[in-house]
This record gives sequence, C-alpha cells and structure tokens, in this order.
Amino acid sequence: MDRIRLFYVTRGWKRLKIRSENNESMLKICNSSRLNIYGAGVMGKTLYKCLSEAPYHKKVTSFIVKDTKDNPLDIEGIPVVDIPAAKALKEELLLIALHEKYIKNAVDDLKAAGFINFIPVSFDSDLWEDIRYWWASEHPMTEGIRLTSLDESLRKTLSVYVVHSEADQELIENPPEHSFEIPIQAGAALSEHHPFLIRDDRGDNISKKK
Repeated sequence: MDRIRLFYVTRGWKRLKIRSENNESMLKICNSSRLNIYGAGVMGKTLYKCLSEAPYHKKVTSFIVKDTKDNPLDIEGIPVVDIPAAKALKEELLLIALHEKYIKNAVDDLKAAGFINFIPVSFDSDLWEDIRYWWASEHPMTEGIRLTSLDESLRKTLSVYVVHSEADQELIENPPEHSFEIPIQAGAALSEHHPFLIRDDRGDNISKKK
C-alpha cells in the first residue's frame, strides 16, 4: 500500500500530497530553481505550460532535442538546442518529456553526452499525472471543468461509515481522517467501552438481540 507523505514548498504554494514513489522526483522538481526540458513536441510544450504556471512557477532554461533540423528555433522565447549545444547545462535538472517508447533511447543519448541529472516524464507516468493534477488544482475552470477535493464532493452528497471494534489493532501509521467519514462501533452490545456516539446496538441494526 502506498504511503501518503506530505511536503511543503515555499512562496505560498499549497501543500502537495504525492505518492511515495514520486515523492523524490517531485521534491527535486520543486526545489530546482532552473529546469530544462528534453523534447520540443506536444509533451514537452505541455510540461512547460504546467511547470511555468502556478503552483510551480519554474524557469525553463531551454528545450533540448536530438536534432534541431525539424524543430523550431524557440518555444515562447525559450531556445531549442541540440545535445552538444546544451552541454553547459549538464548540472541543471533535465526533464525528459517524451512518449514512453522513446525514453530509453533518449536516456542512452544523454548519458553518452555526460548528462546524469535527469528525470523521465512520459505521458502515461504517475509523475506526469501528479504534475498535471497540482497544475489543474490551481486552474479549476480549465476547459469548463471545476475540480473539487474528495472531502468537498462527498460531504455534500453522502457519508461513509467507518466501522471500529474492540478487536481493532493499532496501526503503524494512521490514515488521514476525512470530513465525510462517520465512525460507528461494531459489537457495541458485547463491549463495556463505547468510544463512539453511533453504535450497532441501537436502532434497527443491533449486534445482540435480547
């Protein structure tokens, strides 16, 4: 099961919840003052749009491509350069924005040129899903779609009963509580302890009939 970890970013950014496997990559992106994007196609341009706007506000230094022949000279004023021309940028974080099937070849080319500080961001990756989600949360009316949190959506329409009993074991890490959750005690008639207001020994559903 994925752990949910929290991290904070400066300049008034919202708190971001990222799945553990992407935590390191997201931290690296958020903590980098300058970024470069490998790929000048749809994926590269879309990644640039997300990262240059709220909540990221990242400065993209360049778009790097294998061959500049079939690519524009710049994208929104940011130069498009080939790998040899980008060697001075080796120390800066490079995001590989390509389809999954092209990632391996791109990684091989970059490693051969001495690049080591890069993160693949393919269209179907969890990392790209997280990047898009936090961008969309800051732009809720994009394409007429308003995003809401799970808490906000559910508390207006339904409640979820969370069952507890004396047999419950203490968890290593407690999951976050949600506003739509209502605790209910199961086996209440068989217990001397009643920590919750709602119990299954009252009303229509009872744990022990007398």
